[in-house]
Amino acid sequence: MIIDCHTHIFPDEIAPKVVEANEKDLGLKPYGTGTLNGLLHYMDNAGMDFSVVLGVAPAARLVKNTNNWFLSLTNRRVIVFGTVTPDYENWKEEIRRLKAGGVRGIKINSLIQDIVPDDPIMYPIYETLIEEGMLIYFHSGKGEGEKSQIPARSTPKRLRKVHDDFPKLGMIIAHFGGFGMLDEVKQHLMGQDVFLDTSYCPTIKDLDPREIANLIQVHGPHRIVYGTDYPWGKQGVSQGWEYDFIKNLPLSHGEKEMILGENAFRLFNP
Repeated sequence: MIIDCHTHIFPDEIAPKVVEANEKDLGLKPYGTGTLNGLLHYMDNAGMDFSVVLGVAPAARLVKNTNNWFLSLTNRRVIVFGTVTPDYENWKEEIRRLKAGGVRGIKINSLIQDIVPDDPIMYPIYETLIEEGMLIYFHSGKGEGEKSQIPARSTPKRLRKVHDDFPKLGMIIAHFGGFGMLDEVKQHLMGQDVFLDTSYCPTIKDLDPREIANLIQVHGPHRIVYGTDYPWGKQGVSQGWEYDFIKNLPLSHGEKEMILGENAFRLFNP
């Protein structure tokens, strides 16, 4: 069982533009088309059983149309996360619409959304997600989407504040808890009841396997899920470094199986 918990796809008509823009502006080389069919084809080649696709609307005016498209995805191998923003007038109704459509949660990406996770304006959204039994998936850490002189908006410290204020909120935090901020991850998130994913785009190869294995052991392998940031990361068996990195960590076979799929299967029950 292998589940990629961190992927991105777009409607066929805009996917080429999005992929091209990310390569041009952020230097992120794509390993797929960024379309649904492209993802499914890649999953077959990579040995993936399921993929979680994460929807993000960069502005309130795009929330409903973005969700409409994700709600139209009916392939059972695709697990959907939708999007809301606090300035979208009907965000509460939208969360309930997403749940009714089988969507598991929402994604917050502060690289392209002007959202700070522990801003009180977000707190009613968290309360509603708890009420509806839905999850929230956060980007965390540094990123090319933020100007170098601006501090990261979503950080391990801020996300710990959200967790402390909403301990019942089901949180998944990308990039081992914080891209480029692993020391802060260790300080604020280790051992907390939140899930961390393993995506580290553009490359996980620069990380120290011993440091990551220790991070996983301290946090708890049962709270780590596999993710790649596809199409900007390679997914699985014989496909590239993300899968190989996890398989070669100094962890037990059982711990690796938990990370690669078992934890996500329990979390999402696809």
